[in-house]
Amino acid sequence: MSNDLIPASGAPPAASELTWTDLNLLRDEADAFERSVDCLTEAEVERELSRIAEYRRTNRAAYVKDEETQQRERALLAKREQGPSDLDPELLDEWRRAGGVELHLKIAQEAAETALESLSYSDQQDLVQSFDSLPDAVQTQIFRFMSVRPGGTARPASDAVVEKFKEKDVGAAMVKEWGRQAARKLGQIRDATRLMSEKMSASEEQAARDWFDLLPASQQKAVLRVLAR
Repeated sequence: MSNDLIPASGAPPAASELTWTDLNLLRDEADAFERSVDCLTEAEVERELSRIAEYRRTNRAAYVKDEETQQRERALLAKREQGPSDLDPELLDEWRRAGGVELHLKIAQEAAETALESLSYSDQQDLVQSFDSLPDAVQTQIFRFMSVRPGGTARPASDAVVEKFKEKDVGAAMVKEWGRQAARKLGQIRDATRLMSEKMSASEEQAARDWFDLLPASQQKAVLRVLAR
């Protein structure tokens, strides 16, 4: 290596020369950019993508020249496709192969909204907190079920099962709410719980049972509405 490329020991760089600190500024800027995307919530990602889409639609010429916005859009799209970091990577891979993470995440979020919309704020918080305390494997199976489009064709429950279900206050309230659809809804619940439990170990299934059993009536009803979609 030429000695001309090596500054004399202890000699400060000339004002016109770059230093390693200057190079770090480039890296720090890139790191800050990535962190800013990583820290966004799903809703924030969607809002920002929506704004960029509007910008692209209303001012295409400016968008084409705006490399920074395009880079930001690519990072946001990558964040969206990556999916939530707290979900099972195997489940995310399944979603990618079956229509994309965004599609299945949206279906799961709609199912969650079905559960939460009828609850008070405090009940919503309690239900989410208790769900988060479940083993990861149990949460994964529930998310897997929630990400499937509703409207299956389950065999309706028998009249005897419907009557048995009505013996408990929560069951009676749900049968009344569902009306003539009660038998079909209970068939959906039967198939949903069977599907989820088939992929759980005995201890995981017991954890799910204990979780549901300890929920207050309002939260049990919310869960049943999701299972009966």
